[in-house]
Parts: sequence; structure tokens; C-alpha cells
Amino acid sequence: MIFLVVVLLSCIPFLFLMKNRRGEMANSAILFFAAAYVFYAGYCIGDDAIPAYYVWMYFAFIIAFCVSYNFTFKVFKGLGASAEVYYNDFFSKFFRRRIRVGVIFCYISLSLIPLIYPEFKLGLLLNPPEPDLAGVFGVRFEVVETNAFVSLASLMKQLLTPFFYISLFGESRKGAKQLLLLALVFYLEYVASGYKSRGQLIVSFFPVLFYFWCTFPKKRFVIALCGVALLPFVMLLFSFYEIYRLDSSASVSEFGVWSSVDHILRTETGFVEFVGVPLIQSKAYVDLWLYMQWIVTLPIPKFIIGEVAGARINTEISEIILGAARGSQGFYIVLPGLIAEANYIYGPFFFWVHAATLGVLFAFLFRMFGTNPRFTFLVGYIVGLAAYNLNRGGIASFLPLVVNQLFLMYFIYLAYKLRLIALTQGNIALRGNA
Repeated sequence: MIFLVVVLLSCIPFLFLMKNRRGEMANSAILFFAAAYVFYAGYCIGDDAIPAYYVWMYFAFIIAFCVSYNFTFKVFKGLGASAEVYYNDFFSKFFRRRIRVGVIFCYISLSLIPLIYPEFKLGLLLNPPEPDLAGVFGVRFEVVETNAFVSLASLMKQLLTPFFYISLFGESRKGAKQLLLLALVFYLEYVASGYKSRGQLIVSFFPVLFYFWCTFPKKRFVIALCGVALLPFVMLLFSFYEIYRLDSSASVSEFGVWSSVDHILRTETGFVEFVGVPLIQSKAYVDLWLYMQWIVTLPIPKFIIGEVAGARINTEISEIILGAARGSQGFYIVLPGLIAEANYIYGPFFFWVHAATLGVLFAFLFRMFGTNPRFTFLVGYIVGLAAYNLNRGGIASFLPLVVNQLFLMYFIYLAYKLRLIALTQGNIALRGNA
């Protein structure tokens, strides 16, 4: 009952935010992000372990985000108009079907490289490994020698990511081809790494759901109804996978639907109680200078300049909560959630700055990409990252991706902008000489 009240009160500022907003994609993006925020940050409200100050921080975060987004979305109106013109010109000229198919082929080929080099493992495609969560965490903090070729392939795939999602838009209106291509990439990445989390599964396939939601607005009620009906069974599979990745002898028959729903709800939202609140109560804060240094150096490939000293927020938070040093036995990365992270970065009096900053970032992204239909899958990918990664893992699980993977998209916009300025100045000079 308390959660329903939280949902209703949370809807007021978010609905105001979406009122009379140009572009269906921007509205839909805010809707999905808001739903995820309310679930991950608000589901716990009402529990005895959640202090009263968390409740007002929860609503203050919403208000700061909405005010910031509403204001900067208007400020970025000119940016959105020019971006729409520039991107339409670029993709209509240089992104014909042959190029789109080539981009998809290259992206899939780059996903295959970890299975070919430095170790030939293509045979695993026919005999995939069982999910090895312990193995993945075991090597996360090991010192691994960097391979230049593998690093270059990873960088190329990273830069190609937005063009892959843009290429998906032109393949089929029904979404079947896109679903198969995303499933193929997901499978290749799973086989190469030996593990994929349920969160990665959600983010990988969310662009298809977002595409249907934006492309068929008259069927949204049916889509939502199907989603609600399937949700318990999805949670059952997620619950089974959570156990199976640690014990491959587990059987799905051991799990009940409603017990699985309860288990997933507790594991997906429990980080507020077990990580978020203890982090706030610890009164530990980030070195703000190192945090800013981390942000500034994000676009620079680390295999070129090496690791740069800067704040590693999630690692630092994990050390505080676990009381163990990174790389030590039993150490893992915990999920702080947005509110606790905001408090860790800016303190109890200025935590709302984090929300306002995110509002500016979202307004920028949705102005840049949220008005062009060919960007539907790309925006769906961004929203999936925001809804799942950002709400749980915080800014460190979101910002590096939207900065680095979208780098060439920003470059295209800047190139067009500079070209327009040069042409304008050239025309002015010609008129002056005349």
C-alpha cells in the first residue's frame, strides 16, 4: 500500500515533465527511466529498516531532476533542431542499405574476435560454457597483460555501437530481424566471456521493446498488458538463472512462481537497505577533485595513455561497505543506487546536484537523438542503460558508455557545425569583398 502511494506521488512531477513535450521518444524515454527509478529507489520505502530522511531525499531527487531536465530541455531546443538537420543530412547521404548491412556485419565480426584471438575458441559456439560467475569475479581484479589487437578491436566495436543500433532500424518494421541480430550478438558475447548477467540480458533486448512502444503507440496498452502478464514468469527464469550460475545442477522445477517473484524483488531492491543506507550513515565522501578528473578523462582510450588517477566510485563504495580492499578475497562490487551515490559524491546538503546533473545530461541526449525515428533503437539502448545500469550501479555504470560509445555521433554533429560556421564566414567575406 505504501509503495502505491509512493508511485502516485512520484508520478506527479514526471507526468508534468512529459506534458506537451515534442517527440514521442523523449516522452517514452523519461517514462521508462521514471518507472525504473520508482521501482529501484522507491520500492523499499515503508520498510522498517529505511530511515525517514531517505524518503525526503527520494522525492527531493525527483524534483531536482525534473526541474533541471525541464529547464535544460528548453535551453537545448536549438541544439535539437540543428542535430536533427545534420543527422538527417548525414545518414540520408551516407547510410544507404549497403552501408547498414556492412555495419551490422562488421559489428558481429568484431564480436567474434575474442573467440578467435589470442585463443581460438570458435568450437564453444556449438558447445557453450556454463555461466561461471565465480570465474568472472575471480579474474576481475587480476593484472592482465593488455593485447593491442584485442584492445583495438574492442575500441572499434565501441565506436561502432551507435551505428549498429541505427542500422537495425531499417531492417524490418516487425522487429523479428532486429531481435535475431541482438540475440546473436548477445550469444557471441556470452560465449566469449563465459557469463552474462540478467541485467545485461535486459539491456541487450530492451531496444526492441522500446521500438515497439514508440512505433506502435495505439498498441501500448496491449504491450503493457503482455508485459505485466509475463513478468512473473520472467522473474521465475531470472531467479533460476541466479542460482544456476552458481550451481549448474539446479532445476527450474525447484522454483515456484511467487517465491521467485519475491526473491527477485528482494534481490533487485535490497541494495538500498544493505548498501545505500549504510553508505549514507557512514558519512564517507568521494574526493571531488578525483571524481572530476575521472569524468574529464573518460573519452581518452586507456590503452593509449594507461590508467589515469581518478575516483573509482563503485570500487570505493564497495571497500567502505565490505570493509575489504579491492582485489582481496571475498571482495566484489556492490550496488549503491542513485540516492546513496548522490550523497557520497556531493554530501547530504547538495546530493540533489547529482539529480540536476543527470537532468542536464538526459536533456542533452534526448535533444540530440530523441526526435529522429531512425535513432529509435539507439535511444532504446541508452534508456535501457539508464533504467537498469544507472539506477542500480550509479553514474560509473552509465556515463562511460554514453560518452565513449557515442563519441563519433558527437563528432559528426561537431563536424557539421564547424562546416556551417566556415561556410557562413566565407559568405560574409565574399560579400565584404564585393
